[in-house]
Amino acid sequence: MSDLKEKYIQFCCDFYNEHAPEDKDWFGRMFDECAEEHNKRNSAMFRWQFPLMVLQNCQKEHDELLAFNEKLDRERNGYRKDARKYAKKIQMIADLLRSPTDKEMTLKAIKTVIDRVGEHG
Repeated sequence: MSDLKEKYIQFCCDFYNEHAPEDKDWFGRMFDECAEEHNKRNSAMFRWQFPLMVLQNCQKEHDELLAFNEKLDRERNGYRKDARKYAKKIQMIADLLRSPTDKEMTLKAIKTVIDRVGEHG
């Protein structure tokens, strides 16, 4: 039993000058009913609270979507960087293959392009 409930029962018994156990039970039930009614009234959603709740949920969802979009942007930028690196390698290899005068030097140059171009930036 809560301290507040005990004090309420004792006050009621003292006020009415009766200390019978039945009265204590009755006052206890009255306290519980009042507390339940109080909780119902305070838990009921007022007309202005619903839009506020929806707004808070929308703001939370919006923040989550922004965080998700930032993550996707970082991933996309990484892929874009890789694509540029490989496009540069392909372009340089295509330029080497246009006029291969010395095939061995061309193959060495292609191997160098594959190994080194775009790996440091």
